Amino acid sequence: MNNKKSTGHLRVISLVAAIHLVGSIGGSAFSSASTPATATSVTSNSPGKYLDYNHYRPEWAIELSGTTKGTGDRTLLQSSQPTSVSSVHLQFEYQPAFLQDLGVFSFGPSLAFHPVISDLPNVQPNLLFAWSGGGQVRYQARFFKNQWIVPMASYSTEFWSYRFRNNLTGRMIARGPSFGAWLLLNALDLRSAQTFFLDYGVARTYLVVEMRTLTGSDQNISLDGRTYFAGLRFEY
Repeated sequence: MNNKKSTGHLRVISLVAAIHLVGSIGGSAFSSASTPATATSVTSNSPGKYLDYNHYRPEWAIELSGTTKGTGDRTLLQSSQPTSVSSVHLQFEYQPAFLQDLGVFSFGPSLAFHPVISDLPNVQPNLLFAWSGGGQVRYQARFFKNQWIVPMASYSTEFWSYRFRNNLTGRMIARGPSFGAWLLLNALDLRSAQTFFLDYGVARTYLVVEMRTLTGSDQNISLDGRTYFAGLRFEY
């Protein structure tokens, strides 16, 4: 009698264990099926949902560049003094993700300051300061992941404001094209580029070299020449 009871208890315990095991396997399979296989399968263009920066299309960019010859071979008509006008440019751009199959199109505002330096010792230049603001449209010939060299072309319009030491002021509009080639710094260290993307959302970092040509004039100043800029560009 006792043997029959023990056998019955063992059968019940075995049945419960089997049901529990089947339930565990089924739950795991359901959980795996309901979870996306990889983070890159998410269609939303969000940095936090991508493991690899190469699968992300950055829609925003900031570029900081400068030159010691901000007016290139342009002439300041009011003064015969040799004068160097350096430039520091800040550009902010939007580049639509849906257009990046054909290269990268972008547009946005810009702001620049032009510190004045006299080329003669102990002589103050007549031009006191100048600044400019405007905007640009740009195209990057980028077609491959980790493309080392990216040619680009842009067209910009700038509103210039300036002041001479005799308090003479003026404003004018200058416009013209720019051409250049960018070096993708990501390609130099892929691991650091990946970490930079995951920590800060920056997908591409470029060393930029550009030739800008702006033309404009008023009764005091004439701008007409080529200027070479170098700087950094961050796309996120």
